[in-house]
Amino acid sequence: MEPYFYHRFRNFNLETLLQVLKTGFILPRNMIVNGLNDKNNIFNGDSHISLVQKTLMTDDMCKYFRSAYIELIQGNLCVVISPEIEGIVYPDYIDFRYDSSEIYKNSTTRYSYYMDEVQTPFPISITKFLAVGYPLAHFKKIKSENEIEKDLSMLERALINNELDIPIIDSTNVDFADDKEKIKLSKIKSLR
Repeated sequence: MEPYFYHRFRNFNLETLLQVLKTGFILPRNMIVNGLNDKNNIFNGDSHISLVQKTLMTDDMCKYFRSAYIELIQGNLCVVISPEIEGIVYPDYIDFRYDSSEIYKNSTTRYSYYMDEVQTPFPISITKFLAVGYPLAHFKKIKSENEIEKDLSMLERALINNELDIPIIDSTNVDFADDKEKIKLSKIKSLR
């Protein structure tokens, strides 16, 4: 397994992913013009981008601690990112069952409910993307075959327009992007 980073697009929001591809960067909220003000996002706030690094947790650890990879990445709309990005911060873990907002309210220390979350305050260029994860099983439950083909076509066009030669892969399986071979095997072919 490679130490790739993963970033999820909340609520399966394809428009947000397409906007990132168009602008060329994933940005912290404080750099987004007319960006979402997400008061529920306690730990990365406005100044950091949340990422997941699956290699930070073993299978045994997943039995006892929350995994951002399992809860947020697998089966979601996401991107797989090269481990060669700037400013990675490894937050301190806080057990969500015993959380006290006073701990981090005025602290400069970074925190997370997840053992495998990392953060960065720097924009992430799309040139660092290795693949786009599209949750085929999820979308097959809520979209028609034509709608899925339209989504995939829009993604392909956006990648071509930005000269990104990366695959669109099915993010359904737990190991969909563990390494280059898994990425190759997870590539989505046309549904027709």
